[in-house]
Amino acid sequence: MRSLYEEDQFNIYRAVLFCPYRFVLDDSKNSICPGCYRIGFPFRAISNNELDYDGRWVDCYGSPPAVVFSQEEVRIRASVLAAVAKYAGMLNIMKKISLMKSEHWPAVKKIYQEGIDTGNATFQDSPPQTWEEWSDRHISNCSIVCLVDDRVIGWAAVSPVSGRRVYQGLGEASVYVTAEYRRAGIGELLLRKLIAKSEQEGYWTLQAGIFPENTSSLQLHQKLGFQVVGTRKKIGKMNYGKLSGTWRDVVFMERRSTTVGFD
Repeated sequence: MRSLYEEDQFNIYRAVLFCPYRFVLDDSKNSICPGCYRIGFPFRAISNNELDYDGRWVDCYGSPPAVVFSQEEVRIRASVLAAVAKYAGMLNIMKKISLMKSEHWPAVKKIYQEGIDTGNATFQDSPPQTWEEWSDRHISNCSIVCLVDDRVIGWAAVSPVSGRRVYQGLGEASVYVTAEYRRAGIGELLLRKLIAKSEQEGYWTLQAGIFPENTSSLQLHQKLGFQVVGTRKKIGKMNYGKLSGTWRDVVFMERRSTTVGFD
């Protein structure tokens, strides 16, 4: 249950993130969007609405839009706002972690494709086509999503490494975050939750294969206790994108639990 203050902040951030107005440099108090003004954002959005007398946010969706965003403007603005949210603590109020369900699959698939399109996330050239195909490849109790306003903004999952009983506690971890929320702490939140969830399910080791060019992922995994085992030289050849035909190195990392697998 959020406090009235948290609810106010939640509504302000939600309105700022999803409102249709272009940010403008404008010091005229008559044209400043009250939501942007109250969180201290350096750009102001044009809006005719105001906060009501008890300080609650008044929804601004009813106002005529000033200028419609281009897709690139939406991407840039969402990335900046995600960073603002991280430092202002807004995202901590909004986000929640949930087990992945079939209704999340379209968004999960889209985010997976975003990662594939970077060329530095995976050798896979496309996501699984169906939820059933995905489910066959991943551990259901170790597949999670991060939600903001019931929208999936990231996911993490464990897939089995081997069918042999001796390796039943060994899994491969994957973490993907939608482009506009990268570098906002979502990947770390997901990986922390995934580690805890995997240990609850009896996994004693998580491994990850990461392209050396993906420095942010390497740093994240190291921060959460993964150690570099070594680099597998030219382990696979890309078959899509700008690097198609290129042999790639993969940094092999693993994290050994300190609480599971000692009996």
